[in-house]
Amino acid sequence: MIEEVKSLLANKNLTLVFEVIDPVNDPHIVEYSKREIILSDAVKRELDFQKMSFDYLIELSKEFSFNLKLSLIHI
Repeated sequence: MIEEVKSLLANKNLTLVFEVIDPVNDPHIVEYSKREIILSDAVKRELDFQKMSFDYLIELSKEFSFNLKLSLIHI
């Protein structure tokens, strides 16, 4: 799956942003019970900031089985 993700990033000129939760080695103010990596954004690698839609993040998370951030507002 790593090669598929690398190919997607290269072909779509994207950077994926993840939050790494590690309550043992990097505790937060918010208490977490387990380690996990959560997809929080996808951004185009261009001079003008272009964030991908939440719907696109949903597609990516399904395609690659990423944990996805929660959306409080979904437009």
